[in-house]
Amino acid sequence: MRAGALAPALLSFVVVAGRADRAHGQGTLVATVADASSQMFLSGADVRVVQLARSAKTDIFGEAVLTRLAAGQYRIEARLLGYKPEAIDLPFRATDTVRVTFLLTRIPAILDTTRITAANIPSHLSEFETRRTLGTGRFLSDSELTAAANTDLGRLIAQRIPGLSAMNGPSGHGTFLFSTRGGTVNARRPNSSLCPVQVYVDGQRSGAPQEATDLTDYKPQSLTGIEFYNESSTPAEYRSGNVCGVLLLWTK
Repeated sequence: MRAGALAPALLSFVVVAGRADRAHGQGTLVATVADASSQMFLSGADVRVVQLARSAKTDIFGEAVLTRLAAGQYRIEARLLGYKPEAIDLPFRATDTVRVTFLLTRIPAILDTTRITAANIPSHLSEFETRRTLGTGRFLSDSELTAAANTDLGRLIAQRIPGLSAMNGPSGHGTFLFSTRGGTVNARRPNSSLCPVQVYVDGQRSGAPQEATDLTDYKPQSLTGIEFYNESSTPAEYRSGNVCGVLLLWTK
């Protein structure tokens, strides 16, 4: 039997009388399964008699045989992975051989939709992540700052970064950040043995060089990141001769 000889219909059947198992008075099913488009035989397809829960696989010629079927009406199904299953209800008499051809339609492969979303990341945050990867400074991320919402920023930084101290201003107001590793002169600080940290907000210097900045106006949750560098590790664009360190604040 050639593939090209298959009927163009989706499926068809023919009854051949008198060629079944006469000794037992039972019928036979011969099912052929092929591709509806190419009409090439399909091996490995599952042909099933639903009511009897019996099945057989098609061979290399697309044929499956089920014998000893008692007289009755049966639903015959043909299935193969990647194809739309087909079924037909067929009558069987005791001595019939029933031949049926299934032409299965291939199911087109549909890929899941891939959605790509990307946030518009400001350049300073990209630089923040790059420097954090290098590990040359000390960093506080957005999640850490959000978790510490409404706390005193200067004292939070002093707790998280070794070598820093947060102190009130001369009148007891404000929070200023100092380094305990070095000293300088002409800096606004309550203790001349402490060295004020130079603060930059979104890349802009806050206050004069070597002058401490009041941090009480900044809340942790208003920032996306914090960086601190000592004199030797400070990025070139933020060096201003301050030996006490540089603090970079990035706002949301």
